Amino acid sequence: MRQNHIGYIYCRAFFPPNEQKLRTLRKMTNGRPSAVHAHHSRYEFEFAGREQTALLAHGDADTLVVFVHGFRGDKLRTWRGIVSGIIQDTHFSATNVVFYSYECAQTQLGAVSANLAGFLDLVASPTAKVPNRWVQPPLRPRVYPRVLLVSHSLGAVVVRRALLDRAHLVRLKKRACDWIASVHNILFAPAHWGAHPAILAGVTPLSGWLGVLNIILHFRYPMIADLGLRTTTLQDLINDQRAMLAEPAMRGSVTAQQVFFGDQDNVVIAMKDFPGDAMLQRVVGHNHYTICQLRKGYPLPIDVVKQCV
Repeated sequence: MRQNHIGYIYCRAFFPPNEQKLRTLRKMTNGRPSAVHAHHSRYEFEFAGREQTALLAHGDADTLVVFVHGFRGDKLRTWRGIVSGIIQDTHFSATNVVFYSYECAQTQLGAVSANLAGFLDLVASPTAKVPNRWVQPPLRPRVYPRVLLVSHSLGAVVVRRALLDRAHLVRLKKRACDWIASVHNILFAPAHWGAHPAILAGVTPLSGWLGVLNIILHFRYPMIADLGLRTTTLQDLINDQRAMLAEPAMRGSVTAQQVFFGDQDNVVIAMKDFPGDAMLQRVVGHNHYTICQLRKGYPLPIDVVKQCV
């Protein structure tokens, strides 16, 4: 299982975190909700230097849902309408929901996926050993019968890398993990076959300047280098996936049960079904960004989650 932390270390050295911002974020983890709704209380808290949002059920929760945004995405804006949809629907009254945020620009895949796996250990694996530097979020550690990971674009790659690495350690009996066997994986516009770097970064390449632009983008966003077509990072992901599919006990934990692409998506590459995944479903009339947003007449993003809760 290969992880590349070189870019992460390089970028953290040249772009140190804003300590004042981190202190402010840590004060959020004080046990007090920022809002109280009929069935949930909303909390903002800090994890790995980023502000996270959680909707915690007032009663006993039997399901954990974690939404993971994509490259240059936002933990809430990516999932437009989902927060209000959840707090207004009694179907989620026994569900804890986290809108997970991570650094996209100044790190690489290995570090981000390791943090996500660590977060899941922190909230859904009481037997796991976690670093002392991490502040316990409002979610107290417990074992959930169901853990849904809902991801978009790059977030799908982050989730896959986290699942494969954790499943590998569990298979070798090098790590305790209470949540890996309970995972249900839902992907929106996954970038696991690669993406077009310039479009992903939100810029339009001009003729003759593509090479220079790619150099600039790779320096500004090291993680873009992980998403090029047939990169070592993505090839490792595919190879590790195929190897894990040979392990019957882990197969369900590393595959996606539902995969959705918009037929107007020009950002990620949708070549074919990823090894072991359910057949991808193309959604008519949606692009890379609207595919995962709740809109009038388009309830799919929340309906697919409800089916699993």
